[in-house]
Amino acid sequence: MHLERVVLCLLSVFVYSSEGFFDVSKSKTNLQTSKRLSTFDNLKDNSPHVSSRSQRSVRKRKKSSYNLRKVTIPNAEKRQALCLDGSVAVFYLSHNPLSKNWIIQLQAGGSCGSVEACRERAKGRYGSSKDYDLYMTGTFLSSDDPNENPTFASWNKVYVPYCSGDVFVGRRPKSTHPYGLQMLGHYIIKAVMEQLMADHHINSTENTILFGGASAGGLGMLANLDYVQNMLSPAKVRGFNDGGWFTLFPNFGEELAQGTPYFFSTLEVMFNRLWDGYVDESCRSEMPKPAACLYGELVVKYLSTPIYVMVAQWDSYQLQELVPSKFPTVRLPPELPSEAEYLSKFGNNTHRSLRRVSFVENNFWVSCGMRKLGKIRVSGIT
Repeated sequence: MHLERVVLCLLSVFVYSSEGFFDVSKSKTNLQTSKRLSTFDNLKDNSPHVSSRSQRSVRKRKKSSYNLRKVTIPNAEKRQALCLDGSVAVFYLSHNPLSKNWIIQLQAGGSCGSVEACRERAKGRYGSSKDYDLYMTGTFLSSDDPNENPTFASWNKVYVPYCSGDVFVGRRPKSTHPYGLQMLGHYIIKAVMEQLMADHHINSTENTILFGGASAGGLGMLANLDYVQNMLSPAKVRGFNDGGWFTLFPNFGEELAQGTPYFFSTLEVMFNRLWDGYVDESCRSEMPKPAACLYGELVVKYLSTPIYVMVAQWDSYQLQELVPSKFPTVRLPPELPSEAEYLSKFGNNTHRSLRRVSFVENNFWVSCGMRKLGKIRVSGIT
């Protein structure tokens, strides 16, 4: 397998009609107005391929099929490896001592912006480890079943639950957090890697490591990839991003004469005020606003570690969830000529944003109209 390949899956999220993707017979004269606030409070990673993985990547089954065992990070408070509510961060491990290959997967799960939403999040599994099970069963890349995961079934697998609410970039302790919480996702990643080095010598020369995640986990990969490679050197690290690739494209109905899209201002406030976010150091030194380094199309040219990118060309999450209330929400499928025109430009922009990734040799492009990346088959392999 060539780990240098970049998988660019351009997924259509609507059905083309015989007249193209705009059906005049369904035109309406009104626009659908978004009721969402311009925060991350309602962001739940509900893009089809992301939501299924977020919900199914670790799930209860009968004990005979469990393959992931919980590992509690020791000295977590000293290492600042804590969840939103202050509980100790954990990871799940399926260890194969005969394999020198590792997959480290960051869970998806949105974020929060207001004090009410973040404190509510801290009460559940996306903000606390208190109710995490001792054993779980992995699916997709975390599965040990060769029928479900033929390429990686024998690999060592690490699954990092998402309990920090900061797309794995936070460095904000409780003492300085405006809500009296802690958002310490970057330190959780650091502690997980340190523990894997101490327990399993994952940084050995002969090891190959695939590090990444879906949506929020994909953003966390972009921010931490070169940091992880430096930590685990001389092991060979590669990154993967499944649906955590957002672009600086204006909202439907937004006139962008200059500057950045409206949503970026929300992200920037959260990045600075709530997260004290960590991003790639090379990108940070060049960008006037560090939060911009969470955008794949901007950070990728600074990354020295190769990555795989899997993204929907018309990402319904960015199109319909990351929409401030002052702008209308584009419909899928489109019902107005203006919506069809916008979607055409949006899709072209997604394609453009990936060109910076394509310098890697042996590119593999897939144009598909599927909802789940796990269903794509190449030469009989899912």
